[in-house]
Amino acid sequence: MRRLLVSGALLAMIAAAPARAADYAWQWSLQLPSDGNTLFQLQLDESVYGASIDPLLRDIEIVDADGHPLPAMLQSPSPSRLEISESFEVRWFPLAAAPADGVAGWRAVIEGQRLTLQSQPEVDAAGEAGPLMSELLIDLGDKAQQTRAVELQLAEDQAALQSELSVQSSADLESWKTLRPPARLYRLSHRGELLQQTRIDWNSAPGRYLRLQFKAPLALAAMERVLATRIDSEVELPTLVWLSLEGRQDADGSWNYELPGAMPIRAFDLQAPGEQWLLKFDLASRPWSDAAWAQRAQGSHYRLQIEGDWLDSGDRLLAVTRDRHWRLRSDQPLSAAPVLKLAYHPDVLMFASNGASQIALLAGSRLGRRIDAPLGTALAAARSKRGGDWQPQRIELGLRLERDGIAALEHGVSPNRWLKLALWSLLVLAALSLLLMASKLLREGKAA
Repeated sequence: MRRLLVSGALLAMIAAAPARAADYAWQWSLQLPSDGNTLFQLQLDESVYGASIDPLLRDIEIVDADGHPLPAMLQSPSPSRLEISESFEVRWFPLAAAPADGVAGWRAVIEGQRLTLQSQPEVDAAGEAGPLMSELLIDLGDKAQQTRAVELQLAEDQAALQSELSVQSSADLESWKTLRPPARLYRLSHRGELLQQTRIDWNSAPGRYLRLQFKAPLALAAMERVLATRIDSEVELPTLVWLSLEGRQDADGSWNYELPGAMPIRAFDLQAPGEQWLLKFDLASRPWSDAAWAQRAQGSHYRLQIEGDWLDSGDRLLAVTRDRHWRLRSDQPLSAAPVLKLAYHPDVLMFASNGASQIALLAGSRLGRRIDAPLGTALAAARSKRGGDWQPQRIELGLRLERDGIAALEHGVSPNRWLKLALWSLLVLAALSLLLMASKLLREGKAA
């Protein structure tokens, strides 16, 4: 019985051993510096995404030279750090064009936080279009430093309008600086579709006051209110990586696309055949080829030239998804496949070193699964000593080499797993034998 217990313990230890490196299709060599650091991070690239076959990227592992896994945790850049935390209405004042002598047609007086303006909107000669404004003054108030966009909300019955505008900023209404390149404001109806761009954004902190100067004066009646949007912090996410996918058409007329890996997609754009287009679309995705489709976006997408100006609906944000299969449907037949452009922020794999200088990243396994280590606690401790913005040292990926190849990706059990399954079977048999022996001893004790 004692021998049986010892054998069972050894079997359990062997069976519980982690997957060997041979269970993975590919490996990338990594070189760690000998500077005493323990936490490191590396950014995944398209080759790693393409090697992984798990929808959640759990078949990505860091191992040392002996094939032992190192504690690792996958981190997805959090878009919440840059999302709008507040939308609020701000005061706005229509301004007339400056007279020929260059003196502005308005007067501003600042008393503490109070702004007083006197201005007369410009009126067209015919008196038919009503009051016009050539400039718009916006007071962002105390939240100016965190404001990164304003949206001009127009009246629902407003007719078509289009104007280029410049954006300037000032802290005192005296000294003005250009805040961003010229923007375009438009609201047009084309083939029964409403096309509009009324949001103006910028990247740096503005002064309290904004001055929008319209190349073509706008009707004062068009404006209803102005909303400003504020962000939480200045922390910036990595640059979006864009992928252009060519589609294939199905019998029902839809276009299908496939990503090379489980990237965390958060934006998309379309490029239809020809120089100009306007189409209604429906965009859906799913994680694998036989799953149900989930709608991701719908609406109108366009690129049009109107009166010499090019208008483009531009890219749009999505709720983050790792789906690999995408479907595009449009309201009209297309002469060629539209290009679907998808964008993502690359994931970061954070890991802790065990002192080894030569390690490797492994990816692509039907059976190997990484269990994320709780490295967030270690990161928080490091930041408490080194500052809240401290980041683990970035490591670059080395050369990709084939490890176990296609054998690690097959649906069946890889050869190095057969031994573990056999050992587990023996362990179960040993446990059953122990139960039978214990039951027999109990019966004998009662009989005595």
